[in-house]
Amino acid sequence: MRISIVVFIFMLLFSLAGAVFYYIKIYQPTREYVKAVIPIYERIGLSIGKPAPEEIRNSADFDGAIQALEERENFIQEIRNDLVLLNPPEKMKVFHQSFLDELELILSALEDGKVRARFWTELPELVKELKEVQPVQEEAIRLRREITTVGALYDFWSPIFEQVIDTGDRMFSQEILVLKDKNIDEIKSRWEETVQGLDFILEILDSISPTLPLERMTGSISAEQNQKANDVFDNIEDLIRFIENRIKTESAYDILEFRDYSAQVDLSENAFRVYQRVEEFQRK
Repeated sequence: MRISIVVFIFMLLFSLAGAVFYYIKIYQPTREYVKAVIPIYERIGLSIGKPAPEEIRNSADFDGAIQALEERENFIQEIRNDLVLLNPPEKMKVFHQSFLDELELILSALEDGKVRARFWTELPELVKELKEVQPVQEEAIRLRREITTVGALYDFWSPIFEQVIDTGDRMFSQEILVLKDKNIDEIKSRWEETVQGLDFILEILDSISPTLPLERMTGSISAEQNQKANDVFDNIEDLIRFIENRIKTESAYDILEFRDYSAQVDLSENAFRVYQRVEEFQRK
């Protein structure tokens, strides 16, 4: 009988110890973590991917989009810094990491958006410089500057060509190419053809005696070379029209809503998983 009582007391103490352990090591830390993490989650809000009316003036306001994205980026970075300070209990580590992953995806989407918006903001400058490369009649050239020889024409065009090529190379950097945007990719493809054409024209001019009078230049190149040079300028005109049309159809609102973000599916799926877990926390 005494043994039974001792066993009963031992089991009771063991159960009590287990309950205390569960409360101190699992329940209480989880409860405290949830209490701390929900306000952090709620700060994100549902509008992170939806532009507020006051953020940009219209669909062409890419400068406004950049500013809005930078403000959001700073805001999300603050939230991430606060989340990192939390020490999740073992039971919450998977959720904690999912939440961190979601914030990283948002930051990535915001950076992606800034790169896109910056590209469309700077693109008109490339158009402006391309227009400087348009074919110029000999009379117009002489009006702008005394250009009477092939060498003078080379000296006139060479810095213009170099400037537009430098601008294009800067715009089509690796940073913009990783976006895998079909419109940007098509502009780049046409741009590469333009660069080849500009190089061809300079090569032709460089192959002719620089002292040759300008009016005799066409007699120093083949009909095929002359046609190819004319095609270069036609292609530039086509590129200018293509870019201007794309600028009109591109929307700053789409950028702010992450519509072209390559990891949009991952962003949405992970956000939904985090949302579901937070909903569970709030129901308990």
